[in-house]
Amino acid sequence: MRQIILAKSLVVNTEGKVLVLRRASDDTDHPGRVDFPGGGMDEGESYTQTAIREAYEEAGLRVREQDLTLAYTYTRYEKDKDTIVTRLLYIARDYSGNVKLSNEHDAYWWVAPTELKERFKDTSWEEAVGFVLAYTLLDM
Repeated sequence: MRQIILAKSLVVNTEGKVLVLRRASDDTDHPGRVDFPGGGMDEGESYTQTAIREAYEEAGLRVREQDLTLAYTYTRYEKDKDTIVTRLLYIARDYSGNVKLSNEHDAYWWVAPTELKERFKDTSWEEAVGFVLAYTLLDM
């Protein structure tokens, strides 16, 4: 059995809009699907270090640990892959830099929180987005 830990961030700009990325059409992991900056934890990293590194690698944005709030987490066993998957979703209310995409993504948008539920429908992050919206965590 293996374990995967994923940390992603809802990066919020000064207008209250959230950064949404689109995975590149030639990406091996869900090409063309919407995404948030984030990814898998490297050995020796903490959860927040993963979120910080991935925000920079995938979107060119510098996020500080004190600006991250954990909004959602779950761990599930995926029997078909014999894998335990832990997903963490942070809210990053402050950042520096301008969006610069990695080769994993080919487009981005700043969207109103009300658009997130529809954009992430039928994705592995649908439940997390629904939780964040249901409890108005982006408004806190």
